Amino acid sequence: MIASVRRWARRRRRGPLRAPALVLAYHRFSTAGPDPWALGVAPQHFVEHLSLLRRRYRVASLAGLVRDVAASAVQPGTVVITADDGYADDFLVAAPLLAQGDTPATFFVTTGGVDAPAGFWWDELAARLLTEGRLPPELVIPDGPGWTLGDAATLDGPSAARFGRWRATEPPPTPRHRLYLDLWRTLQPMAPAARAAALQALRAAWGDAPGKTPAHRTMTSDELRALSSIAPIELGAHGCTHRPLDGLDARTLSDEIGQSRLALEEITERRVRAFAYPHGAHDEAARRAVANAGMACACTSAMGGVSSTTDPYAIPRLHIQDWSADDLEEHLFWWFGR
Repeated sequence: MIASVRRWARRRRRGPLRAPALVLAYHRFSTAGPDPWALGVAPQHFVEHLSLLRRRYRVASLAGLVRDVAASAVQPGTVVITADDGYADDFLVAAPLLAQGDTPATFFVTTGGVDAPAGFWWDELAARLLTEGRLPPELVIPDGPGWTLGDAATLDGPSAARFGRWRATEPPPTPRHRLYLDLWRTLQPMAPAARAAALQALRAAWGDAPGKTPAHRTMTSDELRALSSIAPIELGAHGCTHRPLDGLDARTLSDEIGQSRLALEEITERRVRAFAYPHGAHDEAARRAVANAGMACACTSAMGGVSSTTDPYAIPRLHIQDWSADDLEEHLFWWFGR
């Protein structure tokens, strides 16, 4: 009843078209474990999303949308599905659901995460800091900052449960959550070697506690190869190490972008023509490097719609969270007016 009332209200307040096309950005198809960056979407919600998109909109491939942009022929109501990073549930959860309806999607893969037993550093950090447990009184990063933890050394079970839905865009509710943000902001811009050394020091300090491994693993080479063979799924590159690409020198940009593409092509034996900037971070040099690497397009994390004037190397996207179908429809209505 409530859903039908909401749909009636939307029809009554139909608004102007804000964008003829939208690119949707997913990350994980699982809601297990802490999720401070709202990356997870429950599998059942993704089922509902696909039903809504197939029923009410034109679901196109990213390559098809880029061709439409070049031809100034973007069709109103077009949506494109993408997913970043390269989690195993891309293959285990999302791909079968997409294949059932012959629905196109592009998966952007961080090649340094393929076959990586530890997963991604940000998931490890959340598993260590945002679940119940005790840390040592001090943490120190080599050639970097140190922290005297005080009250942040302990996170009790009730607090971990109470703030299990905390998001990093919100004020930190406990000293432990503040420590998580400090560590994330310290690690995120680091060069890969420095970050690896920092993580090694942190692991040595906090020990090998049971149950503190990330809840989300990355794809194996075999899974990635199998994913690439499922029509109409396409793969895109997402850097080698998921480091931000803005402000990097030409050699490093070439390595991060070109080697990511080559690694994907070597594993899958398929051409890779799309890129997504890690963390959405890019500048003019990064855009040129993507084009020079032979990519046809690149996606950002900036929110926005796509039209015939969109730069194909700076395609905006809508970050999809663990929304119900009604919630997703509300967001799409704001952009499409229908």
